[in-house]
Formats: sequence, structure tokens, C-alpha cells
Amino acid sequence: MLLLAFIIGGYVAGRLASRSGLKHGFLVPVLMVVVTIVLAGVGALLGGLSFLDNLSGVTLPSTPNDALRTWARSSPVRASPPC
Repeated sequence: MLLLAFIIGGYVAGRLASRSGLKHGFLVPVLMVVVTIVLAGVGALLGGLSFLDNLSGVTLPSTPNDALRTWARSSPVRASPPC
């Protein structure tokens, strides 16, 4: 899916850039890789695993029925039984 987004984004950037379309179309995925590396570096410097450590107390439903019951209990709208 991400590859498709790069292809479409590169095509659009190339079409809008007219004369330097090849350069702009190529720079779309290159810029995304650079931004990803920079953000990964910032995350590593700020303690990348601390967010995952905070999720240890979160419990998830084990079956779809558990998820439905949890949602029904937390929903502000109560369904009345059928007549």
C-alpha cells in the first residue's frame, strides 16, 4: 500500500513540476526515507521503548464476543430488549 502511495505521489509531483518532473517524482520516496530515518533517530534518542513499556497494563479482549461485551458496557446508548 505504501509503495502504491509512493508511485501515485511521485507521478503527481512529476506532472505538477512540468520541466523537472523526473527529479521531483524521484524525490518523493527519497524524502520519505530521509524523514523516516530522522524520526527514528529522534525516537531512539528520546527513549524509544518507553511508550511500549507504558502499554504493559493495557488488556485487550481475547475474542470478538469479549470485545462486543466490553463495547456494550461502555456505550452510553442502551439497547432495549425486543418486544
